[in-house]
Amino acid sequence: MRDAITDYLHHAQNIFQPYLAIVPLLRQAIKRAGTTHIVDLCSGAAGSWLHLLPALRTAGSAITVQMTDKFVNRAALIHACAQLPGELTFFPQPVDATAMPESFDGFRTVFSAFHHFPPDQAREILADAVRHGQGIGIFEFTQRSYLGLRRAAAILPLIFFWAPRIRPFRWSRLLLTWLIPIMPPILMFDSLVSSLRTYTPDELRGLARDADPGNSYVWETGEIPAEQSTVPITYLLGYPITVTATHTTNRAANSATH
Repeated sequence: MRDAITDYLHHAQNIFQPYLAIVPLLRQAIKRAGTTHIVDLCSGAAGSWLHLLPALRTAGSAITVQMTDKFVNRAALIHACAQLPGELTFFPQPVDATAMPESFDGFRTVFSAFHHFPPDQAREILADAVRHGQGIGIFEFTQRSYLGLRRAAAILPLIFFWAPRIRPFRWSRLLLTWLIPIMPPILMFDSLVSSLRTYTPDELRGLARDADPGNSYVWETGEIPAEQSTVPITYLLGYPITVTATHTTNRAANSATH
């Protein structure tokens, strides 16, 4: 059932593509963090990466993504990686987002999952990125508002329609959606609770402040309108001040040279 939930979420994001709105913000944050590699946390069934990664890869760029999760949806991730070979990969073992191994070097992202963590764990995800000197981006297309709840409720009829269309195909998904309709109420509950638990920009700013007591990071937070949606994308971006300063100094030096 856990895999089925992430399968549905992945399918919905591929249809509506809400996170295309944050491509310029994410591309700039990755550049300021001084990397071209993304380590995605809580990846589920690959989320939006099948259309988001090609959108991020501008001419001359070579951005790659490695997906991780505590509960690995192996079949879905293998299927996704096969569509973007060499650009999209996944780590096959469980990874705790609050205590990432040092071997994972790259800009960290969390899409549609940060609301699952209570404040102490959410703060620890940010603090872990700060400890390792890695940039991080948090993105949510749910919202704690009337519009957010109304959109969450609208998913119910789509669940039945999407069941046979999601890839990779699973007979268990049809069984739990049509024959024994367990998935529709579970997905409805998950969607509504996710909206109610989504952090606001002010709350994200407070979490970032607590996770970075030394003020060693640049933090940006806010909302940005999303296409095909009445609910904006909420985001938090953070990257080390030292990397940003070095990048600015090098750019100034290059300009002076020319």
